[in-house]
Amino acid sequence: MRTHTIDPTSTGIFGSSGSPVIRGNTLDQNKTGLAFDSSSAVIEDNVFTNNTVRAGKYSGFLRGSLARNSGSGNAINSIALAGTITTVGATTTLGAGSLPYVTGVDHVTVLASSTLVIEPGTTLQFSSGNRLKVNGVLIAEGTPALPISFSSQTGSLTNGGSVFGIFSNPGARVSIANANFSFFNIALSYTSSPILLSDVNISTGEIGVSGSGTDPASNAISNVSFSNVSIPKDPSGLF
Repeated sequence: MRTHTIDPTSTGIFGSSGSPVIRGNTLDQNKTGLAFDSSSAVIEDNVFTNNTVRAGKYSGFLRGSLARNSGSGNAINSIALAGTITTVGATTTLGAGSLPYVTGVDHVTVLASSTLVIEPGTTLQFSSGNRLKVNGVLIAEGTPALPISFSSQTGSLTNGGSVFGIFSNPGARVSIANANFSFFNIALSYTSSPILLSDVNISTGEIGVSGSGTDPASNAISNVSFSNVSIPKDPSGLF
């Protein structure tokens, strides 16, 4: 579907499975602009405007592409992600676009023996209680010109709240570079899994990095800064 304007009164485009190409559309004045479940869909270069519930939602594994989507005037101006986004033995990529992604309705999970790549310039927001759970490999490597942004959906901090960012579980591997974290109760947590952090700033939060069960010598850390964070490293001596 290309170069269409779609404006019914429910969901603009709904799909599950298959390999459709949805490119170059305007999804305007729906409840939800687009809602898709596990598929190999290519969803690129679409504009989401004035949708009364949210711009879009994607649940389950992503074997296709989400990239270069934009939007404005939506009740929730983001594409909500939910569930297990990767498949075993494969690499899934979240493409950059001016429209953020958000863990809006459930945890987002990276399976063991799979990889999630987050492209430079991508913004990933987190709603209360819904985190990015990594059991496989996460590669979120921005550039100085196009850093990756991780933040709370509200853009503010509630002390004692439950806005959690990336949780790396035993056996996982996380590599983050040229990225900013802001407004988290816990920005990054890892258990028995190495982390690689380079040129990362964590600001305005309660706990910056929390870790256990990992030999600090297995981590690779450089140019990590903290500002206005109550407990930068919990426990101290993580790296």
